[in-house]
Amino acid sequence: MSLNSSPRQPAFPRAACALLLPLLLLASSARGQEAVRPSLAGEAAAEARRQSIDQIPYNLLAGPVRFRFSVTTGIEYNDNINLAETNKQSDVIIRPQFNIDAIWPVTQLNTLKLDLGLGYSFYLDHPNANTNGVLISPGSQLSFDIFIQDFRINLHDRFSLQQDPVAQLQLSNVVDYGRFENTVGISV
Repeated sequence: MSLNSSPRQPAFPRAACALLLPLLLLASSARGQEAVRPSLAGEAAAEARRQSIDQIPYNLLAGPVRFRFSVTTGIEYNDNINLAETNKQSDVIIRPQFNIDAIWPVTQLNTLKLDLGLGYSFYLDHPNANTNGVLISPGSQLSFDIFIQDFRINLHDRFSLQQDPVAQLQLSNVVDYGRFENTVGISV
């Protein structure tokens, strides 16, 4: 009986170590081929925004600021202008409105925008129900867009002044109920 002083080791683990060891040593010294660069997604979005700004129709160009002025008129028939349960009164309401839309590309990435609608309500049969002042349409806003890397940050102030008794269910026999709304916010 012969005793073998060294038991035979399987060949697979030795071959695997012989192949993997040089790869591990080389991997630690491997360098990346591309330099780190900032993402172009934010710049691409800003460029698309610039191109869309160039396509906006305007009436007046004052330097870099584009203005668009428009006038609209709305006509409404209301069968209960007072929101009354008894003695309901009907009327035709004419609502002229003047709109100003302005956009200013402050820098290549940042824009300032103003949308403002000013109007008036004129009641044909009940002049005492006419608007006491200027109404500001609900779509009015002042906003500023800032692009920082991949993010578009929008700072905005949305405001309106309406004559709307319908919003308050407790009111009855009230025509002129002014309501000012102001929403300030940020979106990313």
